Amino acid sequence: MNITGKLATLLHLIEDSLLYLKPEENRVVLSEAKILKQGLDRQEIKSCLKYLSDNNFAQNEIAYASEETQSTNGVIYATHTSTRTSKYSQVDYILHINRKKINPLILEAKKILIKTKVLDKKYSHLIEKDTRGNYFYDGKKIEISKEPFYYIAFDTLFSDGDQDGFLSYKDFEKQFLKKDVVPAQDDLIRNKRINNALINGQNGFFRYAKINGKQLMNKTLDGKKLIEIIRGQGLRLNNQKI
Repeated sequence: MNITGKLATLLHLIEDSLLYLKPEENRVVLSEAKILKQGLDRQEIKSCLKYLSDNNFAQNEIAYASEETQSTNGVIYATHTSTRTSKYSQVDYILHINRKKINPLILEAKKILIKTKVLDKKYSHLIEKDTRGNYFYDGKKIEISKEPFYYIAFDTLFSDGDQDGFLSYKDFEKQFLKKDVVPAQDDLIRNKRINNALINGQNGFFRYAKINGKQLMNKTLDGKKLIEIIRGQGLRLNNQKI
């Protein structure tokens, strides 16, 4: 099997995830929503993962949803068994990466993406992210530290939101746990700290995010809220096409 555009895209996502890990770590978690956003369907995801597994580039880890979402109607995916319910709509693909072996494949994939002008194309959405974790607003780099909680919260909303850009407070917390963020004491505190990190103009993402030295505003190009609170449910990133 040659490296197809779909496999190259998945390898690009794997490379992006590896950037957040220490050199000795190799466990990568990819959300299905994030992969689907890149144009792969579920069958293509399975085929790509099977190729990586069969050739010892990455091994799948079987994982299960928490007890409250278990049922006899579970849907089996290549690397995760989960239940599609109103309480749980996210599926994670968990891979143990053979870094030494996969690195040449990632480099080859990058060449393919550059050749097909996927990596260096004009930005198609208002908010875009490069492989180094840098964010861009309408093609302009957002100047912000990658360490604080408000960056982690924004990165989580961008990376793990559904196709409409929505991420529930509960799923925020699930992703935070994977990033070693200390859990909130209760739901009220959880919701408040997420809102403060992303909406509070005095001490949150829009307080510190800048473009060419000027504060980034919580607005899209047509004047809507870039990030809006869906009361009692979560937040939505209105990442419009441009």
